[in-house]
Amino acid sequence: MDLLFERARCKASPVKEFQWLGLMLFVAVPFPGTGAWTGAIIASVLGMLFWSGLSGNLVGVVLAGLLVNLLMNLGLKYAIGTGVLLFIVSTVMWGGLRGVKKSLNTK
Repeated sequence: MDLLFERARCKASPVKEFQWLGLMLFVAVPFPGTGAWTGAIIASVLGMLFWSGLSGNLVGVVLAGLLVNLLMNLGLKYAIGTGVLLFIVSTVMWGGLRGVKKSLNTK
């Protein structure tokens, strides 16, 4: 269990920064190790409220399911392009969120 919690703590840094939104986005990424089980452990490790962690996991799982469904229905060529586009969008979004948070903390 210690190994599992240590792994969750390592993955929790983006989630720790944004709490519910971070947890939801973490779970919504359809990669191995970023699902609801890891999201629940991260919510527990970060001490999030039960309903906050549950709702973040729920919304993230639904978004991941929709994303995988969309990618499978697009076909391989469009799925790869969409995956690259989503990676770029998510990178820009995380950068923007961090910028907004820093500007709010400096005021």
